[in-house]
Amino acid sequence: MNEFNLKDKKILKVINILDHDHDFFSLYNELICCKKEYFDINEKIIILHNDTEYFYHDSKVGFAIHNLLTCMREIDIPMHVVVILTNHYGYKKSIIELLDNNKDLPSVVFNFVNRQSFRGVFDVINTKKQEKNIKHFGIGLWGGTVRSHRTALVKWLLYNNLDKKVQFSYNNSSVSRKSKKLLPITNNHDAEKKAIAKNQNIKNIDFVNANKNLHRINETFLSRFFNISKNLNIDSNWKDTPIKSFENKYLTDNSLVDVYSECFLDIVSETTFMYPYPFISEKTLRPIFLKTPFLIFGPARMLNCLHDLGFKTFNNFWDESYDKIENPWERFDKICKLIRILSKISPSDLEIMYNKMEPILEYNKNLLDKYITNTYYPLYNEIEKHV
Repeated sequence: MNEFNLKDKKILKVINILDHDHDFFSLYNELICCKKEYFDINEKIIILHNDTEYFYHDSKVGFAIHNLLTCMREIDIPMHVVVILTNHYGYKKSIIELLDNNKDLPSVVFNFVNRQSFRGVFDVINTKKQEKNIKHFGIGLWGGTVRSHRTALVKWLLYNNLDKKVQFSYNNSSVSRKSKKLLPITNNHDAEKKAIAKNQNIKNIDFVNANKNLHRINETFLSRFFNISKNLNIDSNWKDTPIKSFENKYLTDNSLVDVYSECFLDIVSETTFMYPYPFISEKTLRPIFLKTPFLIFGPARMLNCLHDLGFKTFNNFWDESYDKIENPWERFDKICKLIRILSKISPSDLEIMYNKMEPILEYNKNLLDKYITNTYYPLYNEIEKHV
């Protein structure tokens, strides 16, 4: 289990890096306030990198972190002063490959529970244990931001008449509440370069590829325009199934704890799917807290990430090889076939299977509780003092 704390560290500043994703100038100003001639070994700038990223088309280092490192080089802040807290698993290797000096490196800490994901499950952390009474095969809480893989999943369920076995909600709005707030994305960065040039502190800064057309994409951006990939190489007769946004009365009228106690499987539709890194949000944490088996529609190697953290999954009960498939739509197809197989199991047999899984579910919950107590609370209690 990846544990980290800020004991004996002096926090100079806490920066939520994705607040500056569209404003390179403000990021520079945040960092220049931290500039010193000498940094004590325990002085740290904390970078919160806890949401989805934009990536250059040919780089595995995201737009925000790329700009962070560019600013630090220009201002001449040593890299070792920075601690990057991220829920992008495997991100450290890419950052190291970007730097010239392998002796002066930032600390990159994978904290798979952060303020955002913790708030998403806070209400269910200390709830009373509910006995499992399986009435429904699956649950899918997909009522948030529209995503292409969620749209595809709903269409697949409807086409295969599995919507009666899976209790789910769905948001099919073309522009989510969050994405409405995004600034226009353009290939013309002249305005940004002029704004930077006005700042007297910035001299000869190498704005990353400033003389080229930049292409920033993430899944939120793509999903506003494309419901389903046009390049499906799988049986996709279901692709044209009509759907609309709807709320499930069963989900809205009952508490999450009661719903989970009556559903065998959480079909997790993670925030990201076509993404270079495993990315853990509250959507993956929730079934662990509520001792519910799960499948994950997410990036490749999500289950491998959980295994590395010490969690156990369900390869003794069904095929989890989908986790290794790099092609996103082949991975999608593999998970759908698995759902079809599992959905044919009777409620009584699902109950028997659940009872056999219970030691794994209890172990996972205890492991997560331990991480929150020993790492999350000390870490973020300290961070809150400096925000």
